[in-house]
Amino acid sequence: MKKILVIILTVLAIAYVVAYSFNVLPKQVSDVTNSIFQTGKDKLPQLQESLDKELIASRAAELSERGGQVLETTSDVLNNVVAVDESQPEGSLTDRAITYGRYLYCKQVVEDWEKTATKSGESQTATDSASE
Repeated sequence: MKKILVIILTVLAIAYVVAYSFNVLPKQVSDVTNSIFQTGKDKLPQLQESLDKELIASRAAELSERGGQVLETTSDVLNNVVAVDESQPEGSLTDRAITYGRYLYCKQVVEDWEKTATKSGESQTATDSASE
């Protein structure tokens, strides 16, 4: 139901924009739309004057400081959580990853061979019993 409502509102908004751009709207709707845009344009200088540049600068400095604190706290937490296991043998991470990859490959090859060997052993046993 929500999706249908959203689709209908989207189609209506697109139709309004197209009608407004081609000046096909009735006169009353055009007048209301123009007055809304004009009111917004009239209030723009007031809004720009009301923005205090010093307030914005102080808020930006505060946000920057808090961002630094968050970054510092996050790095402390991650350093405590992610610890290097010193008992592992020395070697680069890539060397250990390659070794582990080889281990997994060999393990899979052995498992596949064992499956094939047991299937052929079962079929061999079945053919031996059938021939007797």
